[in-house]
Amino acid sequence: MRERKFLAIIPTKKIGGTTTSLKEFIVYLNKKNIKTDVICLDHQGNFELGGGLLFCENKVLKALISPKIAFQNASFKEKIKIIISYIFHHLKYEICINELGRITDICSYEMIIAYEEGEVTKLVSHVKSCNKIAWIHCDYKRVYNKNDRNFYKKFSKIICVSETTGNSFIECFPELKNSTVILHNLINSSQILKQSKVEIDYKKNRLLIVSLGRLDRVKQFEKLPVIAKILKEKGLEFEWILIGGGNTHYKKEIMQEIDKQNVEDCFKMLGEIKNPYPYIALSDIVVCSSLSEACPFVIKESMVLNKFILSSNFASANEVLSGYTKCHICELNEFAVVIFKAFTDKLYQETDLFDYNAYNKAEEERYDKVFMIND
Repeated sequence: MRERKFLAIIPTKKIGGTTTSLKEFIVYLNKKNIKTDVICLDHQGNFELGGGLLFCENKVLKALISPKIAFQNASFKEKIKIIISYIFHHLKYEICINELGRITDICSYEMIIAYEEGEVTKLVSHVKSCNKIAWIHCDYKRVYNKNDRNFYKKFSKIICVSETTGNSFIECFPELKNSTVILHNLINSSQILKQSKVEIDYKKNRLLIVSLGRLDRVKQFEKLPVIAKILKEKGLEFEWILIGGGNTHYKKEIMQEIDKQNVEDCFKMLGEIKNPYPYIALSDIVVCSSLSEACPFVIKESMVLNKFILSSNFASANEVLSGYTKCHICELNEFAVVIFKAFTDKLYQETDLFDYNAYNKAEEERYDKVFMIND
């Protein structure tokens, strides 16, 4: 029997929902004896994916997402290719496809997967393969460009990570409804539970609130210090920690807001942490403040650890938290009231546990159908 091989292409290895999702997808494919190679256009980040990572410091590919940095560090020959691809725009992706061919034999793969929106999807759409898959991890209405349909129509399947994400994508491109499939992110619950028990250099001595995610404006982290100030003025003894890296300008803005609200003693930024699960396990409340999410990993992970979750009111939060009683969904301006009441009135202490094994079993059956796997 011929070995089944998939190739996934992503922009970077930065810690986040996309790389976490890809890692669990690779774990699933490994169980099904499918070899998976991964190409990163840019080797920023240190997330460990676990697949056959094809290392390539290819400046021509990197120029798709970081043109200035790539050009500065490119060889003379690479600079010529980058210049040609940007002067003659119609040649841009053809040149990049040739560069991919220098890294691996594209024709040897049964399936080519564009694992994120944007340049990765545009690049893979130009691969001459009849079996290409695009993965959607965002609310597409927020990034909509009508010209994107020219790329997506070249894919055999478009996978959306939630019903919310799927509805948003189909609303943008109704003609692609028949090729759009919903597959929720898989959860490695055993690994989450194992990593949550790892000892960390942190001593909890008061109520603990945790927020987690990449530093991006969609997370609305800059609005959290004023909520912390309200709780502090109410006399609540707590510590709120924010875990995540990313945009340095946004980080500075959050830090300025912490200083402005005078909550340095109770609101801490810990930066990017490879294993955040011990902090989630120690927490009393996990707060998700996002304006929107495709399929929020932090919520799923917190459900596995049976945490009380407070989330802002976006569509996929309602979808993911459906049936999980240890949670509250409301507008951001209600967070202070809900947090104070949760701590002082001892709300949401008893709940039915999230059955993550049943969740994964059901999702894997859906994956089996999409990827034509018969055990």
